[in-house]
Amino acid sequence: SGGIAEALESAVMLCSAGERFELTFAPALYGYADVDQSAPSDEDATVAAANQEAPPVVCLDVTVDAVALPAGEDDAAALTSERRLVRAAKAKERGVQLYARGRLRAALRSYDDGLRLLTAPFASEVAPDAAATSQQHPVDPWHGDSIKDSRGLLMNATLLNGALAASKRGDHRAAEGYCTQVLARRPGGNSTNVKA
Repeated sequence: SGGIAEALESAVMLCSAGERFELTFAPALYGYADVDQSAPSDEDATVAAANQEAPPVVCLDVTVDAVALPAGEDDAAALTSERRLVRAAKAKERGVQLYARGRLRAALRSYDDGLRLLTAPFASEVAPDAAATSQQHPVDPWHGDSIKDSRGLLMNATLLNGALAASKRGDHRAAEGYCTQVLARRPGGNSTNVKA
């Protein structure tokens, strides 16, 4: 159910690789909200086990070990600017779909995923002629007016969608933060940022 998935996602976002955490979910979170809330009898538990169902009033305990993914395709720093744009656009669209279904926290996470792709630093490599001085340069910076314009438009749209979702959740401080980022991107005001 959505409650379990959202709780797991939130917990994973707060933990570090190598940590172990446990979550306990009440019956209402995994589909047993409308059952008799009396303590299950031995017979109820036996019938439920035979039918591979959770008996009523039984909490679901989940233990998760957090592991680190190896750097690579899922590492934003390793992606080219073009691939970041594609993934950020998909994250924004996923957020729009989640928002439409009323899953505001999940929508905000998706918007934030897209923003991370648009703002994370690129992987650096040591320039061959500068190896002795350890000077580094970006492998694939945001280059070209077309890419910069696409990035800017996508970032503004994602920030504004985040502001709307945060506001609808009642988190006006977060909504203000998203709007402030949009306005800060165009000092002096700009007619394209009227929504902020």
